[in-house]
Amino acid sequence: MDDPDTLHLSALMCPAHRLDVINKIKHRLANGEECRVVSTQVVEAGVDLDFPCVMRAMGPLDRIVQAAGRCNREGRLDQLGEAIVFEPLEGHTPTGSYRTAMSTAKLILDSPGCDLNSSNMFREYFNKLWMNCDTDSRKISNKRAEFDYPTVAEKFKMIQDDTVSVVVPYTDEPLKIIESIAAKSFVSRYELRRLQRYSVSLYKKEFDLHISRIEKITDGIYLWKGEYSDKCGLVSGVSDPSDLII
Repeated sequence: MDDPDTLHLSALMCPAHRLDVINKIKHRLANGEECRVVSTQVVEAGVDLDFPCVMRAMGPLDRIVQAAGRCNREGRLDQLGEAIVFEPLEGHTPTGSYRTAMSTAKLILDSPGCDLNSSNMFREYFNKLWMNCDTDSRKISNKRAEFDYPTVAEKFKMIQDDTVSVVVPYTDEPLKIIESIAAKSFVSRYELRRLQRYSVSLYKKEFDLHISRIEKITDGIYLWKGEYSDKCGLVSGVSDPSDLII
């Protein structure tokens, strides 16, 4: 990542940081400058970028297609863009439904006559995925059948998101807001909205692991006191992010 032509995007960068990097990427692409981007899945979530070549690690088929959608997105190339799916030699595969989806995608992609432009292929993928995934790992249906609605309400989450947000020192602005909040022991909605631009979500397991680097300002507001890189964002020191997935 010491190459000045290589940029990084990940959820360990706060929204303000990611926006700055995305603007740099767009500027380079618009001016025909050399630009390489190393990104996590954050670039697949509606980010409007257009590259001549995209390389994506093997994963769920819908994620692969999302990444491929960043290749020759505007159709400006004289020839087709190139989307490459590869299998990393290092690192662990995330557990649970992600691993199941990845295995199902590999099975589909390795099948004879695979056509990524065919709706039938995606129908087959999601049918296989539905059959192989544990759709009720928290045994909520059993509790619902027993009319145990308090337990159902406790266990059910539309989005499984066991994370805690921490404010990062990307610029001086979040530090000034934190200083103001600490002085008056009160936080306004306006301040909360401003802090969201400088916040990074950590898995609860990672939050607990680095509690010594985190300062509690007030209820629900935490300040990251560890390293924050202009290149890669929050530096947690975790060797393999998949270790944090429960």
